[in-house]
Order: sequence, then C-alpha cells, then structure tokens
Amino acid sequence: MSIYLIRHAPTYANTCGKMVKNYNSYDIYPFDKRVVLDKIITPTTCLSYSDIFISKTNRAKQTAEALFPKANGYKVLKELNEFDCSRIGDKAFWEMSEEDFNKQSGLTGKKIRNGVEKLLNKLSKLEKKYGEDIICIGHGLKFRAVLRYCKIASYGIRPEPKDFNPYRLINSMDEQIRNLDTLKIDLGHRTYKVIKRSEKFNPETHDTIKQ
Repeated sequence: MSIYLIRHAPTYANTCGKMVKNYNSYDIYPFDKRVVLDKIITPTTCLSYSDIFISKTNRAKQTAEALFPKANGYKVLKELNEFDCSRIGDKAFWEMSEEDFNKQSGLTGKKIRNGVEKLLNKLSKLEKKYGEDIICIGHGLKFRAVLRYCKIASYGIRPEPKDFNPYRLINSMDEQIRNLDTLKIDLGHRTYKVIKRSEKFNPETHDTIKQ
C-alpha cells in the first residue's frame, strides 16, 4: 500500500512567500486536475477515493474537491496541518537570514521532527484501518519535513532534531515539493518518491478546473 501526500494548489500566499497559519485566509487558484492525476494514475495505481484526508484549511479542502470530486468524504486530519511560521508576519521567507527566520518563526528541529512522527504514526494506523492506499492533501513545509525524514529513515536511522533546521529545510532544493507535487511513500518498505506535477497543464496559468 502507498500513501500519497499531495501539496495543495497555489494561493496568493505562495506567490509572495507569506507563511500563512492554518487559517482560511486564501483560496486556491483554479487549475486543471490533470496536472496531478496524469502523473499519479498508472496501471498499477489502486486508489479507492473512499475518503480523502485533508488539513483543516480551505485551500486543502478546495484542492481535494477539485481533484477527487467523487470521494465519499473529506476528513480533517490535524496531523496534516502546516507548521506555524506565521510569526514572521508579512515578510517573505526567502528574503530573511537563517538566524532571523529560525528565531522569529518559533520553529525548532525538535518540533518539526515530532510533528512528522505524529503524522507518520497516524498514517500507519489509517493504512491498517482502511487496507488501501491513502490520499492526503496538505502543506509544503510539513511534506518537505516528511521527505527529509524518509530519506534518513530509509537507512534504518531515526532522524535527529538537528536534521530539521527550519530555514534550511524550507529553502532546500533537495526537498523541494511544489504546489500540486506529490510525495508517495511506502511505510512498510521505507521507500519514497516525489512525483512532480505535470508541466503540460501548468497550474500557474490559472486554467479553469476541468471536472
């Protein structure tokens, strides 16, 4: 079984580098759902869409509804909520120094690692309960941290807090997960793969959603 962690569709906050808390401040830009589905639906994919798991934000729910309009339901999973960096205010994170970002965001490596482990533990329980692939819609920094965790854990090592420097993680090209990219993980086999959104249907053109 696999877990598909899909980052929500772009919002205005993403284009300006604002670190939005788990509030419903922004709606997603319209997009063509083939930008995701053409990349993750293959002859070996077994997605049931019985329930789609989302964070508590509108942008996650809107993305889920656009991608999987026939799902049985959209269940909020608190472990999918984004790490809260909203204390940096209206500053763009890429314009900040490492020292300023780490100090003002209030994030620590320990908080990030613990948040990832809580999410992975929850997903493991859902796999056992549902007995099928799991689809989740969530956020960039959280999924970057999951990817970093999976890379280290694949060697049979538990990551340490120092592996999750907040500033370096959010700016890392090695853990880049763009809006509408998918992180596919297999907890049992400790494997992972980043599935990049299709550039054939670029979401940044704000095309009308095709249902």
